[in-house]
Amino acid sequence: MREKEIELSDLYVLYEVCADNKIIFVNSAFCKLANYNKSEIIGMPHHNIRDSNMPISILRDLEESISIKGFWEGLIKYISKNGNLYWLHIIALKKVNNSKESFLFIGLKPTKFEIKEVEYNFSDSTFKEEEHNIKELVSWSDALSVGFAPIDTHHKNLVDLLNRLNSATLSGKGRRVIENILNELAEYTVYHFGYEEEQMQKFNYPNFDEHKEEHTTFVSQVTDFINKFKLGESNLDEDILNFLIKWLSNHILGTDKKLGGYLSPSKIL
Repeated sequence: MREKEIELSDLYVLYEVCADNKIIFVNSAFCKLANYNKSEIIGMPHHNIRDSNMPISILRDLEESISIKGFWEGLIKYISKNGNLYWLHIIALKKVNNSKESFLFIGLKPTKFEIKEVEYNFSDSTFKEEEHNIKELVSWSDALSVGFAPIDTHHKNLVDLLNRLNSATLSGKGRRVIENILNELAEYTVYHFGYEEEQMQKFNYPNFDEHKEEHTTFVSQVTDFINKFKLGESNLDEDILNFLIKWLSNHILGTDKKLGGYLSPSKIL
């Protein structure tokens, strides 16, 4: 894949994403830039048009800001249908129409300075290199969906982190890179668990105590491993990765499926 110097004949590109993270509108300028026809891109999951190497920290900041403030501004890296990578300066806005939420993304051409600054701040410690020869450790599928879009989005990010961790290990990245991904995994897990617990309390979920206990146990186990890894007392090996996969799969398919069934998509977050 290669970086593309984007050319915008229009002032901006525009697309809209619904609450379940699927694209519901695009303007012609975005179709031209992304090299998709409107019929191809409408209904496509939002993450399909973003570069999969985007740091979780940027996506988390977008989620938090647009949830709390209804607004986010920053740079997002995209991938076109033919594999070109390009940056857009994005202004994201939350829309509410008849109690239904959607998110409007307005894209402008970024300056070279903006791109260099973002790439500097998120260097190889947060960006992974594309590893075509390494199979994904976990592949997201509809079977893993809990039926509640915000939680599914979080789970997709956790799956991506596990795949990045596996890729960094198998491709021989140094301990610093692996440690940074582990830290991202720990931070995002705490954020995700906090969100779930907030929703459970907000809607009086009857299994709150048992669910939270699973969260607490997992965070303790992962924190203990990361501390040992930093001290050089342990390595990231197949047993650790298998533990993470097994825990995540069991938690999603068991505990979180029950929570997803309880949280109606019509509830306003």
